[in-house]
Amino acid sequence: PIWMARVLAFVMLLCSASRSSLTSLAVFIIVYYSIGIDEFDLSPKLKMFIKIVRFILLAFLILIALFGIDWNEILIESQRALVFDHALPLFLRSGRILLGLGFASNTAYGTGETPYTTYWIDNGYIYYLITSGILGFAFIASVICILFYELYKRHKDAFGRYVFSIFMMYLYGSLFEVTIFMSGAIINYIYLPLFIVTISFQPEWRKNIYAIANQKD
Repeated sequence: PIWMARVLAFVMLLCSASRSSLTSLAVFIIVYYSIGIDEFDLSPKLKMFIKIVRFILLAFLILIALFGIDWNEILIESQRALVFDHALPLFLRSGRILLGLGFASNTAYGTGETPYTTYWIDNGYIYYLITSGILGFAFIASVICILFYELYKRHKDAFGRYVFSIFMMYLYGSLFEVTIFMSGAIINYIYLPLFIVTISFQPEWRKNIYAIANQKD
């Protein structure tokens, strides 16, 4: 049964102890139950609880922005702070801001196979900025905005809401790994076709697919 596969996947996720994966799951849950909340068949108290949680999370982010947090201490174990300590300053000094340092793989940069000592660039957005410059980053950002707009328009039905939540989780995950639109990442062979199919077919088709999936449960 599908529910057993879901439980197994969740247990494997917990065993991985991956902070980015666990927080990505939290992002998926928050987004799914936040957008279109008034359309859910939930009790008024539960709807109010979800709205309160959403407000608390927003307030937390604002407090972080206002008072600051030592992100180096938070990220030191994963070495992701190196992106801000080494890679970005090197990029800004390189004189190649427009075109970037060269669109090589993150592995090439991380293992010192390029002329630039950036170390690992474990942030998908900064990776595109550094390797392809402002021009390349602008192109990637445009594609992301188009996908966001098209998927958000389709969040009214259950399947569209589900896919949009996956998309937000996908964007969030790329803050910690170079996965977004990368050919070497397996998730792109699953997620990208899903995103394209969702924005290409009519709501009636998506509803039928979602209904079939629920029947299998």
